[in-house]
Amino acid sequence: APRGGGGDAQRPSGRPRRGPLAAPGLYAVRLRTAGAESVQSVEVREDPRIRASPGVRAAWTRGLLELTEAGARATTGAESARAALAELGEDPTGPEAAQLRELEREFDELASRIARLAGDVEGVVAPLTQDQRSRRAFYMEMLDTLEAELADAVS
Repeated sequence: APRGGGGDAQRPSGRPRRGPLAAPGLYAVRLRTAGAESVQSVEVREDPRIRASPGVRAAWTRGLLELTEAGARATTGAESARAALAELGEDPTGPEAAQLRELEREFDELASRIARLAGDVEGVVAPLTQDQRSRRAFYMEMLDTLEAELADAVS
């Protein structure tokens, strides 16, 4: 199964996130080792147990890829806040440090919430529920807000 950005993402349980399943279709698989390269075509067929239309399947896959990317952005935001805090060096107690610590905490919390939502979504190939759509919209809005706040804090 392919992984959209953030392939190392962990679920809150600590188990690795799988990411969306490969969509049915023809793929070229490339193996490079010791300077040699081999390419072979592979056909991925739909799992007969999945009872979703191709449109629903495609939307589900896009949604999981979006959540995976959002989780990676949140993790990157937390790492950037930590790095900026480390660069402060001599004054880790001032207002700038407090703001960076709060941003780090908020990015980490958001990454955790996005991971839980992705875990809820990845188990069922179906359109998102209203609750899932609302959570996704809120998380994406918060991610944009936190990224803007971090950009202001480090500039």
